[in-house]
Parts: sequence; structure tokens; C-alpha cells
Amino acid sequence: MSLQASQHEMEMVAQLKARLENNDQVGPSWLKLGDDAALVDLMFLRFLRARDLNLNKAEEMLTKYLKWREENEIDSLHAWTPPAPLSRKNYPYEITGVDKEGCPVLVVAFGQWDIRRVCELGVKSEYIRYVDQLFANVTQAMAASSAERSNIISQFIIVFVPDDLAAFRQMSCRQGRHASFAKNIDSNISQPFVLVPAVDAVLETVRRFEANHPETLKRAFVIDTPKVFQVIFSGIRPFINSKTLGKVLIAGGSREWLPVLHDLVEPHNLPARLGGSYVSKCEIFNKTRLRTSPASTLQRVPSGDSAAFICRTIPAGNSISIEYHVSSPRTQLSWTFKTERWDIGFSILYDATQVVVPFSRLGSDDQLQSGSVLCQHSGIYVLVFDNTFSRWRSKVVQYRVVLRSEDEDNKDDKEVEVGFENDDAGDTSSEENVQLDFHFLNMETLSL
Repeated sequence: MSLQASQHEMEMVAQLKARLENNDQVGPSWLKLGDDAALVDLMFLRFLRARDLNLNKAEEMLTKYLKWREENEIDSLHAWTPPAPLSRKNYPYEITGVDKEGCPVLVVAFGQWDIRRVCELGVKSEYIRYVDQLFANVTQAMAASSAERSNIISQFIIVFVPDDLAAFRQMSCRQGRHASFAKNIDSNISQPFVLVPAVDAVLETVRRFEANHPETLKRAFVIDTPKVFQVIFSGIRPFINSKTLGKVLIAGGSREWLPVLHDLVEPHNLPARLGGSYVSKCEIFNKTRLRTSPASTLQRVPSGDSAAFICRTIPAGNSISIEYHVSSPRTQLSWTFKTERWDIGFSILYDATQVVVPFSRLGSDDQLQSGSVLCQHSGIYVLVFDNTFSRWRSKVVQYRVVLRSEDEDNKDDKEVEVGFENDDAGDTSSEENVQLDFHFLNMETLSL
């Protein structure tokens, strides 16, 4: 978008400025938005166009925006340093250049943005500020491009790269443990609905963008999407207005997005991941499309003793319980396990009720997990591999358990697999069988 406005639109811009000057809520605070009169006029024009040139609605929207800028200290956002978990390495993005018209191109490795981890660490508000800072950087890039070209640039292109799928697994968790309640939009509906925290965080960033950056999105690409993304996006779609949706291209693995993107952006302004030659600071963007390893390549550790490990697939939303009978007190129970990909929950119970090792979600895909306990009593000890928090991703776990008695006459280790409580559960890992229950019933599209 450029400052190509009709005379009628510019007259409305002048009227909107006059209204804000007499608005007790903001006064002349809009004067702090910059010294470039053309850029300020363009901002007013964007809000007017976002509200179909309705002065009352544009004034309301712009008033909320100015208050939001002040309350969230947007003017000083460039100097804000995110906490360590929210580093650019963990949540990568980069402005790789501009399109053929000078609009910045923002590439986001959203597949690696583990938003559920943000919620678990209690830094959700910092994550939202991190996204605010991202868009502040884009705004700064638009201003720089405007100055370089002596032509006002007020839109940008964004490309979401969902490699590695970390961002999608955190959208799926059971309501009881991770759910948060959201206020019902329709006051006539008393029954609450549930949003998992990760989805709630994504929706909040969508709301903030729609409310505070109207008419800035030129085009959005979500490339090489897995089928599960369509399920997740169906829950987010109601929160995006029709104008924005019309600018979004969601493409699967056939790479039909590539010629469309290259028609807008020269290859030297795109990294290798998008078919270009730009050398990115984010190494993931310099690689071609990532491909996951098949289950048959599961690393068995230690490598020289793979036969001693048992391999099991734990379907999404299920767990497996493995019983071990300890015949003598003071028997040491030792375990070692690893998952092919993704984390897994682990715990140990005695007689199915007493907690020996409390539940914990472990990154067993990155690191071999080992441990041991001394069983003080004889009886049944149950090892639980828990995948109930995952709504669509099955886990492949490879484990080994050793029982060693302190009895000096018992020199041999023994490994026994007794049974499974959930051995009849089907493998629901297929993306075609994905069912995410967002409970978005009776929700209306936000008018932002």
C-alpha cells in the first residue's frame, strides 16, 4: 500500500485527526507517532480503510491502538531483551530482504516455535511481547525501505515455515491438565469452552496483529503444511477477518507456492529453504526442505546391545503400563529408554497406587534417559510411559529394564516384560485420523 488516496479519503484523514485532537482519551498523543507527515497520514488512512471509511469505527479502533501503544511501551520495544527461553535461536525469524516493490519479507520458522513450552515456563506474556517486538521490527523495516526508495512502504510479506512440527504438537493436550478457560464472546451463552494454553497464546497474537496493524499484510504463505495443520487452522480461522484470509496462501508439499512467491520476490531476497540464494543468519533457512527420519532408522542405544531393548509404539492419547514382579525386598530396578522423536511422560508406581517415581515429561528424543530405584518391598512395580498429553502424535519408545537383587546368591540380572494395560489401543498416529477438540462451539468471528 502506498499513499495513493483519493481526495475524499484525505479529507476523511483530516477529519479523523481533528477528532483525535479533541478526544479526551488520547488527545494529541498521535503526534508522537513520527515526524514524517506522510507516514502519519498513511497510518490514519490504514485505520480508515480497515473500517471501510467509517469515521466512528476508525476513531474507536485508532483510540484503542494509541492506548495499547502507551500501555505496552511500544516506543521502547526495540530496546527490550526477551528472557533466555525466548531467544531467536529457539524462536527463529528473519527479515531476509524485500519484494519487487520494496515490501519487507519476513520468514518465520514457526514449526520450531514451541509455544506450549512457553506456557509451561510461565512466560506467556513475554512470548506475546516477543511477537509484538517482531512486528515492531517489521514496521521499522518498512520505514527503512520507505526512506531508501523515497516512496512510502506500508506492507510486508510473511512466510511461515512449519519444518519439524514442534509448533503443532504443542497445540494438543488433554483439557484436564493443560486447559485454560476463555471468556465466552456471546454473553447469552453461559457454558464455558476450553482452549489449550498454546492455542490461546496464538489467538492472542492474532488478535493483537488484527487490532494494531491493519492493512499492513500484503501476502502470507504457509508452506509445505502437514495435514494436521488444516485441523489446527480450522480452529484459528474464525478469529481472522475475511480481508486477511484473502491474503493467505496455505500450500501442502507440492510446492505450488514457489512460483507464486518468486513472482513477488527475487530469489536473492529469499533463503535456500524458499528456493533463493540469500544466506540467512538462521541456519535452518539455509537448508532445503527438512525430512523426518522413518521409524526404521530409530537409534538403538547402546549400539552394541540393541537386542536387549524392547521397542513399542504408544498411540496418541494413550499410555502403556509395564508390570514387573519384585520377589525380594531391596531389589534394584534400573531403566534406560529413548524415544525416536518427541518427549514422553514417565513414572513408576508400586501396587498401582503408591508413587515411586513421580510423573515427568522427559526429552528422551534428545538424550538417553536412565535411572534406578531400590525397591524396599516385594510386589508389583509398574512403569508407565505416558502419551496422553498428545492428541495426534504417537511415540516410539525403546526401553530396557533390569532387576538386580542384593542377594549375593543371585548373581544374574533378569529382564522381564509382564504385560500391558493398553495393548489393545490402535495406532492413531496417521495424520488423516487427527481430531483436535478445541471446543470452539458457538464462537463468533472477532470484528477487529
